[in-house]
Amino acid sequence: MKNFLALSLLLIILLGCSQDGDLKVINQTNYNLYLNIEHNDYIVNGDNILFINFEMGKKFLVWSDSSRKYGLYLEGETFVMQETIDDNLTDVYYTEVEIEAGKTKKVFVKPTHTSFKIKNNTENNISNLTYITTKLGSTNDQNQVLMAENVDSNSTLFKQIPYTDLQNPIFRIEFQFYYEGDLYIYDVTQDNELIILGKDEQFLVEFGE
Repeated sequence: MKNFLALSLLLIILLGCSQDGDLKVINQTNYNLYLNIEHNDYIVNGDNILFINFEMGKKFLVWSDSSRKYGLYLEGETFVMQETIDDNLTDVYYTEVEIEAGKTKKVFVKPTHTSFKIKNNTENNISNLTYITTKLGSTNDQNQVLMAENVDSNSTLFKQIPYTDLQNPIFRIEFQFYYEGDLYIYDVTQDNELIILGKDEQFLVEFGE
C-alpha cells in the first residue's frame, strides 16, 4: 500500500500541474490603447489596466521555468513605441513579450505624443484626408501628412503627432479632403493664436453635423 501511494505521488509530480502566466498592461495615458496578441484584439481605456492570462502548459519538478514569447501589436491614441533604426527614431507597432509560468509580465504605457481625432459625421465617405501644420515665424515651414486615403461615413480615426510646447508652437492647423469630388479646406486656427498641442492631449475635429 505504501509503495502504491509513493508511486502515485511520483506520477503526480512527473505529470506536473497546469501553470499560467499573466500579462498586465497599465495604460497611463488619458486615451485608448489598442493591442493584439494571439489574434485577439483588446482596447484599454485611458488610465485603466488590462490582465491577460496565458496557459503555459505543465510545470514539472525539474523543469519549472517554462516561458514563451508572444508577438504583440501595441499603439495608443497618444502613444507610439519608438526605436532607433539607422540613427533615426522610428515608430514601431510590433514587439515581443516573454511570459513566464507563475509570473506576471508588466507593461507600463506612458504618453509619447499628442493626436488628432477625426469624426466623419457625413453620409458619404471622404478621401485623401490630409493635415498641414505651419510653425510660427515661417509660412514655408510646413508639415503635410496624409492621414487616410478614405474615411468611411460615420466613422472615427486618429493620428498620433509630435507634441509641441511654448518653444516650438504651431501657428496654423489646416485639414484638406475631398468630398463628393470637391476639395474642402478646413482651417481650425482662430484669431492667429498660438497652438500648443501638449503631450497626451487630443485635438478633436468633426466633419458634418
